[in-house]
Amino acid sequence: MVDHPPAAIAPAQQAHLNLVSDTLHLPTAGVCSIGPRGLVFSPNATEAQLLSVGHSLFTIRAYTKWAFGSLFAEMRTKRDQRRADAKAGLNGIPRDEAKADDGGAWSGEFALAHHMDPKEYREVLGVVTFYAGQEHIPGLDFEHYREAMWGTHDGQPGGVSRAMAYLRIAKERDLKVTELRRHIRGDRAT
Repeated sequence: MVDHPPAAIAPAQQAHLNLVSDTLHLPTAGVCSIGPRGLVFSPNATEAQLLSVGHSLFTIRAYTKWAFGSLFAEMRTKRDQRRADAKAGLNGIPRDEAKADDGGAWSGEFALAHHMDPKEYREVLGVVTFYAGQEHIPGLDFEHYREAMWGTHDGQPGGVSRAMAYLRIAKERDLKVTELRRHIRGDRAT
């Protein structure tokens, strides 16, 4: 996206853009900068530099669902701990806060406030929670994990271990998500 930054950016917005830029660690020196509506590219950027930025963005994209899921799971854990402390009268939290719905799905409300689709919120939280404590299999996308999880929601015991078995098969056979889905459906039909 070629964009021309507005004449003046509010200091708070500029601080946010600087934080995003520092956090992403994109190979942007001399190539582009982060603007309010995307990347602002230098007219001198080479194809190789653009590819480098692109690879970095795809890496970030692949990781973001895991990052959001773990953030939401931690937010839920903190909310639940606060409620438990209130119920027990710990940490100076009034007992009536145990009954109060202090944001209810606090992390869900946070996600909605930032325009995340509720389905995506439930998905990332569900996948991260489902695989909590499991070893990550390199080379598989978040979508592989989601598909394997969905493939085990049939009321049978051992859901996580079955999902991990499906993921190992996906890795060994280099299955795309659609191929893993077909494999799971075929496995469940037998």
